[in-house]
Amino acid sequence: MRSLIIIMLLACQGATYARQLILNSLPDIHSDSTSVQASLVKPSVEQHYPPNDSLMSGNKNWVHGEDPFSWGDFSWVQGNNRQSEALLKGHYFTGGLTIDCNYNYSFNQPIDHTNSGSTATFRSNEFNISYIEAGGEVYEPKSGARAKLMLQFGTRATGIPRNDNTPLRGQFDLYNALRYVTEAYAGIHLKKRYGLNIDVGIFKSYVGLLSYNNFENWNYQPSFTSDNTPWFFSGARLQYFPNRKLKLELWLVNGWQTYGMFNERPGIGYQIQWRPHEYISILSSSYIGWDTPNQKDRMRFHTDNSLVCRYWKNPMQGLFRKAAFSP
Repeated sequence: MRSLIIIMLLACQGATYARQLILNSLPDIHSDSTSVQASLVKPSVEQHYPPNDSLMSGNKNWVHGEDPFSWGDFSWVQGNNRQSEALLKGHYFTGGLTIDCNYNYSFNQPIDHTNSGSTATFRSNEFNISYIEAGGEVYEPKSGARAKLMLQFGTRATGIPRNDNTPLRGQFDLYNALRYVTEAYAGIHLKKRYGLNIDVGIFKSYVGLLSYNNFENWNYQPSFTSDNTPWFFSGARLQYFPNRKLKLELWLVNGWQTYGMFNERPGIGYQIQWRPHEYISILSSSYIGWDTPNQKDRMRFHTDNSLVCRYWKNPMQGLFRKAAFSP
């Protein structure tokens, strides 16, 4: 069954407002939905905080606190924020707020208004607050200490972790303890090359092309592949930027989108992101874990590899300014 999704995005940054109307026709989705979403800042694009070492970089335009990939315009990439700067940005703290509301119509007419199989729309034939994210991140340049806390509310707070069985093992009700946390980690930034970050906590997995925040994606409804890959990990990660075009990342986590560990062995994974030119982005992620409930020797292996290429860029203001594809 085909679905027609109309998305209106209202973004506010400082004194400027941007309005965008996207019309997509998506296959194999059981609903029609209209979503209105407002964002005040960059809610989910990570800040890697490289050192302000222009002598090492050879680039005098490299400003302290920039992402290493800031040398080019990658706002066109699937899953990237389109805003150029945050509204709630200070010297030590950057705040964020995202509100995602939608109306979803299902041709299947479920009698209880439940929409299953999606991580974006959970209720049918009614207005729904799908996702509210609020919080911020802290960075202290002198010591390198960094932390981030983003809280979530709405139906995604129950819909995303619904397949996690680890809270059923043991006590202390991990469902209610952690379901309202999108990201919560503390770590340190070391001034090695273009940055070395070590973080521990809950963080968005960034497996695949799509962002956890739907308004940053080309399409509001994620593909079924993305719906069934991790949106978050619980554990530790190491990010290393040997140059401004490459990120190497390692994970040691409790499991495949889990709060706890169902078996006795953690999951491991990596991510490589390479952007050799402003019009190309290459992403590779893999995961290995033994996290199947009651089958401790069953191994899960997942790899996700993608190439996104921008083939059109029109600097003039108009309806079609950029175009890209992913083979």
